[in-house]
Amino acid sequence: MKSVSYIIIMSFFSITSLNAQYGIVKNYVYTQPSYAGIIAVDVNGNPITPGVTTSVFIYLKSKSANIPFFKTALINGKVYSVEISKIKEKTIFIGRDEINQQPIEIKVAAPFCLYRLLVSPNIVPALENNKTPLKIKLIGDWGKQKVSYIINQKSIGLFSLPSP
Repeated sequence: MKSVSYIIIMSFFSITSLNAQYGIVKNYVYTQPSYAGIIAVDVNGNPITPGVTTSVFIYLKSKSANIPFFKTALINGKVYSVEISKIKEKTIFIGRDEINQQPIEIKVAAPFCLYRLLVSPNIVPALENNKTPLKIKLIGDWGKQKVSYIINQKSIGLFSLPSP
């Protein structure tokens, strides 16, 4: 009986520590499609740039004042650079939901902190209406240690762009 309760307790702590890796307790991933008006073509008439691209916006809620310094993001297997900034406001307006155009806000109360990750270039190939999860791997440094953080979730589509 003692071994069963020990296993249950250890499982609980391992699950909660996995969910709060590097102090990160929640991910927020938003996307917005962009449609090109005029598409540049090469001399053979082949498109140089895609007609539809998707902007990706990532926010991380942390219970720690410091999270890893993420420098790179792999989104669906493609490499992008990342610039991370800490949000000082307690409520941030993200944009409007693409389905019902309701405002989307993230509220953060002490002791939590919010971080915005700006992905550059902030366009990825067109996604299929947020039906499939984005596979995001953030790579960076935690002190002198190289670390990675995986996000594998469906994004929320935006009708209007997030505030700068």
